[in-house]
Amino acid sequence: MDHQRFTAAEKGKDIMTTTRGPQRKRIRASAFDNSTLLLGNALTLIGRLTNSKEQSITRNYFFQFRFQEEEDLQRVLSNRPYHSKHWTLILQPWEPVISASFPSQIPFWIQLKGLLLHYWHAKMIDDIPDALGTLEGTDISSNTVRMRLLLNGLEPLVMETIVKFSEGEEALVTLEYEELENFCSICHSLTHAALNCIHSLEVANSTPREYAPNRGNEIHSSKAHSQRRDSPGRSRSTYRSHRSQEKRQTPSFNQRLDRNGRPFGERVFYPSHQVKPLKNKIAPSYTVDQPARRRTYDIPSEG
Repeated sequence: MDHQRFTAAEKGKDIMTTTRGPQRKRIRASAFDNSTLLLGNALTLIGRLTNSKEQSITRNYFFQFRFQEEEDLQRVLSNRPYHSKHWTLILQPWEPVISASFPSQIPFWIQLKGLLLHYWHAKMIDDIPDALGTLEGTDISSNTVRMRLLLNGLEPLVMETIVKFSEGEEALVTLEYEELENFCSICHSLTHAALNCIHSLEVANSTPREYAPNRGNEIHSSKAHSQRRDSPGRSRSTYRSHRSQEKRQTPSFNQRLDRNGRPFGERVFYPSHQVKPLKNKIAPSYTVDQPARRRTYDIPSEG
């Protein structure tokens, strides 16, 4: 006779817990010959919206185009990148893959700004895209150096790169993307605007010393003090004690350093010299050995 074992919850000795949220069932797909389906989707392009909040052209992130001729498909691909409401669209040939990051590849013509003139050579440009993407073409003229690069559009764009030459010298090269419209000015991503950037939220919620350089620290600090002063539940005595602690932490004059890292030294005081004003019968005269508020006047005699 088989005996069934019950849990403590089922016996009434513990709290019965239930799984919350929708359940997911795992289903095993059967193997079959899908060669006909693969051939039927060979002339299909898969598209993705980069910023769905602004690109309200479809209800989903993805869309597709089917072509009858290979020539038409290649013509569409050669004219990339495309945009919708000034935000980039990712358009890539269909592949039989299962991945949340597909499609992601997008080509850009990129101008190299800052590359030394005696390195304007196809061999030099071939080495630059190794850490950026896949090189699809180059264009070198007497005025510009360009390369067509296939990039991952789901990752932030690289705007600058350091090129190290065989002689050991280095040069900062700026990448200028052609036909690039809206993107995040903080992290250079194509998927959101600067207002929705997670890095902008980190800057707003961080301490002023971490993100605000030089004089910006003083501005943010004054705002933070005013917020603490006006915040409810904070007594004035607590605020004064906080201010007195800040004053104690402020270095003295002889401990401060100038822009070259040298100490100011001891403060030098110069004696103030008071000069007697000119006298006449109209303007009053001030005595030096008396306080400034006490005045004596020269009254002209009669006759």
